[in-house]
Amino acid sequence: TTINFGGAATTLTVGGTTGNATFRNANNYLFGILGVNSTSNSYVMGNVGVGSSSPVNKLDVSGSAAIGSLPAAALVQSNMLYVSGNVGIGITGPTTALDVVGAGTFSTNVAVNGGSLTTTNATGNLFNATATTINLGAAATALNLGAATGATTISNATTALMGVLHSNGTGSSYF
Repeated sequence: TTINFGGAATTLTVGGTTGNATFRNANNYLFGILGVNSTSNSYVMGNVGVGSSSPVNKLDVSGSAAIGSLPAAALVQSNMLYVSGNVGIGITGPTTALDVVGAGTFSTNVAVNGGSLTTTNATGNLFNATATTINLGAAATALNLGAATGATTISNATTALMGVLHSNGTGSSYF
């Protein structure tokens, strides 16, 4: 059975200013623009697809999405997520652009362009025990270890320093 409403009408209003309006059917499809203007909660039972007619998750988006202040132009890549503001993973109040509580794994390089790797802990480990070769510096012309005070220790069964070694301190130097 089919019931058609509206005809050439430009607006269809269902329900009043109070109460609920419910659409029930095995397949509910709304075509065109759907606007929800409510000061109370609005909800969808089941999965929602944006650009997808058969969503398998609570929210499936096919294509790019923007959250927060929208960019001035369409996103240049498909399947891209643009977020304006801070993003938290494992935290409800992120204070930086990406605030992660918990461990993370990267399968490729991590680039820090123009910044520093820092820690607020008393001890920070840059590499774990399984790294057998550590290359620092690459094209750097200077490598600074330690602070102006305190001790800097390089420990290994065989420590080989190549090039010119300068000792510039007020304490003792051992070679």
